[in-house]
Amino acid sequence: EAAVFAATLESLVHEETLERLHDAYRVLSLDSKEEAATEHEVERVIDTYMLMLVLGLNHTTVSPSLVGRTWENIDRIYPTWHETQKWVREVRKEVVSASPET
Repeated sequence: EAAVFAATLESLVHEETLERLHDAYRVLSLDSKEEAATEHEVERVIDTYMLMLVLGLNHTTVSPSLVGRTWENIDRIYPTWHETQKWVREVRKEVVSASPET
């Protein structure tokens, strides 16, 4: 019973993560199916994903203009943003370097 619950919870978290990621692409007017995203585009998507996550923005309804205004005021809204961004980039680097596909 606990294993079924854990598997269900994992599935729900995975689905929400994918939805939030697709919405980050949407907000940035990028194609989430595009396989040739530039490094800059990937970083923008990850930053936008994290922005929505840490600020609790509703990823299904957030608009590009709200995200833009939030970026303009990020230092006031979330003073430790740059530390968060640095941590996310470090985690990404570790994950990518550990991937057998690289």
